[in-house]
Amino acid sequence: MKKFSYLLMMLSVLIAQQCCAFGVDKLKLDLDASKGFKKVEQITIFNDTSDEEIFVTAKSFSWAMDVKNALLLGPTSDIEIFPSMQKIPARGTATFKVRYSGAELKGEKTYRLRFDQISVPKALSTDPSDTSLKSVVEGKSVVGMAITVPVYVVDFSQKSDAAEKVSAMMKSEASGELTVHVDNVGDRHVEIAAVRIDGVTQKSSLGVVLAKSTRIFPLSTAKVKKVELNVTCGDSSQWVVVSKG
Repeated sequence: MKKFSYLLMMLSVLIAQQCCAFGVDKLKLDLDASKGFKKVEQITIFNDTSDEEIFVTAKSFSWAMDVKNALLLGPTSDIEIFPSMQKIPARGTATFKVRYSGAELKGEKTYRLRFDQISVPKALSTDPSDTSLKSVVEGKSVVGMAITVPVYVVDFSQKSDAAEKVSAMMKSEASGELTVHVDNVGDRHVEIAAVRIDGVTQKSSLGVVLAKSTRIFPLSTAKVKKVELNVTCGDSSQWVVVSKG
């Protein structure tokens, strides 16, 4: 039994190490599209493996979400990432610059960055000096995990009352599941930072609702008298009472 527990512990450590091998220093990027600003940010990628270099490729996409939180990604030329690929040594880092080059906007536009880890095992590397993209993709590479980072492009010189533009309704679905439909008619995304059910805070953040969008969240309980959502946008925050449908 002790031997089994030890093996299980070691397996957990190995899995944790693998999961943490490829990381990023920011969970999101806010690009200021106000006149006079450069609209450029930096993001750093970490390679925490102890003995293997990796290549990281970077791409940008337009981003929307459906009502059930599925990502809807499409091609875009609004967001530039440079360089588009870097080699990161073991225990090293690499910095990518991200720039908005799209048209002037009102409100907010949303995008996603995707960073793909591409490993080149030592046993497959025939020429350590060859770091070109061609050498990586032609049969010697192992595609690893991918990380996506949301990008919000906003003209911060414009004031927003997005947190006050949110309404929510509780509905009973045909399946019997109780859900909350959140409508954001404002010009910026909001975060549902907390949920309060019958006076007791039940959950932490449920995530974001993009501008001019609707999301549906399931409730964990079938019998509810009152549901409130803590809606935040930037520095503003307010509790929204969920009406009953």
